Amino acid sequence: RFQTRQKITPQLEACEWEAAAIGASIPQAARDLDLSPRSAFKVAYAALMGTEKGPRLAPILAEMEKVEIIELLHACLRCIPE
Repeated sequence: RFQTRQKITPQLEACEWEAAAIGASIPQAARDLDLSPRSAFKVAYAALMGTEKGPRLAPILAEMEKVEIIELLHACLRCIPE
């Protein structure tokens, strides 16, 4: 599980911080882990919005500070028991 934690955010960390790139990075992170892209969006919505679905996430994230979003995701991942 620790290895999965280490692989979940690099796609977002490396992407250009604009809606299209963010929108492509989230499902790619799931595919890199042999998970469903849908599950990646569920996790992202849960961590960042407190719900499993909602409005298009990428345009919202693009308007926010990349560093803050990445730090929030890392904090959420640290809370998952090993």
